[in-house]
Amino acid sequence: MVNFSLEGKVALVTGASYGIGFAIASAFAQAGAKIVFNDIKQELVDKGIAAYK
Repeated sequence: MVNFSLEGKVALVTGASYGIGFAIASAFAQAGAKIVFNDIKQELVDKGIAAYK
């Protein structure tokens, strides 16, 4: 993503713990955004954060 920057931005991605939501959150992070994980269950959020690290 050469001309796409999200530096200094925060991305709230619902369903970011797995699947398409995780892929979107990862792409936003690569573009410089800070990611906020959000899901219906805390255990899914924890699992998503662990996978992201």
